[in-house]
Amino acid sequence: MATFPTIEWFELYKKAVEKDSEMKCVGKYFTADFLLDFGGKELLFKVGNGKILDVIESPTMDDPWQFAVRWPLEDWEKFIQPVPPPFHNDLFAGMYQAGCVLQGDTEAFMGNLKGLFRILAVMREVKA
Repeated sequence: MATFPTIEWFELYKKAVEKDSEMKCVGKYFTADFLLDFGGKELLFKVGNGKILDVIESPTMDDPWQFAVRWPLEDWEKFIQPVPPPFHNDLFAGMYQAGCVLQGDTEAFMGNLKGLFRILAVMREVKA
């Protein structure tokens, strides 16, 4: 059984994103390389046209990213619940109240916001 946030869990997640009908619509122009930090465990996501092309575990300086979302693992675990508790339902709420940190290119983040929010919401649908 794959547990969050292992690379095996993210393989299941990648398949869930591919099947997601809303992602096919809102992610059409979502192309970005972004880093998610799960309390020190970093994964780089390479997304093209709303599809996860690659997930790189523990990226190095040779693996650039446009923006990063950093949040303690306990908060990510709340975020992926089917019905997240207050301040864990989206990134903005997390940034204001729950210690979520955004770094990097704000323009790339904002330009891909709808696709990013949907791709992250799909995490709640992964059944491992």
